[in-house]
Amino acid sequence: MFGLDVPAKPVVDTQGNLWLGGTLAKRYGGPGAIVTVSTQGTTRIIRSPDDASIRSLTVGPDGAIWFLADGPNGESLGRLSADGSPKLEPVPSRTPQIGSNLVDLVSGPDGALWFLARNGSATLYRFGPD
Repeated sequence: MFGLDVPAKPVVDTQGNLWLGGTLAKRYGGPGAIVTVSTQGTTRIIRSPDDASIRSLTVGPDGAIWFLADGPNGESLGRLSADGSPKLEPVPSRTPQIGSNLVDLVSGPDGALWFLARNGSATLYRFGPD
């Protein structure tokens, strides 16, 4: 997309808005940016907490935008509230901690979020209702 390396794949929400993270969003909004483009072409830049780098985005089972971030306080799972303000969620305790390279966040049919930790080998983790 635009000839740039984009580690966080773009996603489209239930309203048809485009959401970008990673390198492309960083280019337009600086470090820690999440960029959304509405169906009318209006661009909005949202800052992640602590200017954390956005690794992955997905539309969660609740319709909210969820993201994996890597910042000065380590890796985290974040959620954008209805007003667009980001909130970080603790990564499940059974998940590898800092340096585990959390990637590939997706929403599953079971109502949970799933992601990989690539710390030497890929391990699949689940966050959500039990």
